[in-house]
Amino acid sequence: MRVLLLFTLVGLLATPAHASFRSNWQSCENARGAAAIKACTWLLKSGRLKGKQIPAIWFNRGWLHHDLKQYQQAIRDYSRTLKLDPRHGAALTNRAKAYLDVMRFEPAIADYTRALRINPKDATSFYYRGFANENLGRKAAAIRDYRAALKLTPSQKESRAGLKRLSPAR
Repeated sequence: MRVLLLFTLVGLLATPAHASFRSNWQSCENARGAAAIKACTWLLKSGRLKGKQIPAIWFNRGWLHHDLKQYQQAIRDYSRTLKLDPRHGAALTNRAKAYLDVMRFEPAIADYTRALRINPKDATSFYYRGFANENLGRKAAAIRDYRAALKLTPSQKESRAGLKRLSPAR
């Protein structure tokens, strides 16, 4: 009986459907560009993903769109990730960066603020939130964020440059 079960399992894993799933999974995880996006889309439509796999694939597809400078598609996929996993810190920071890339500073600030509630030691989120605040003319908020970033990562050149831009000349 066990031998028959083993051969049945081996047979199922060797089916073309399993090979397609495995191939698309590898492409979605490791490839770049349109082919990788297509593989992620195939996986999402397959109905075979379970649990945390689903937001992981939405996140990965968002990252692939972001990499191709397809910011609106990236925002959409990161949003889908966050709907499924509201505490997905990387989806928050990546969506915030995509908002910055299309100069939507208010939603970027909101996402960086949420991300900092999850990880208050993320100097990069402080920097980018400061950058967004600076672009909205919120000098005091930008200075606070740049200082917070430098407190966590004293060598961060971008935050130091932001402070220099906003500080009065001596």
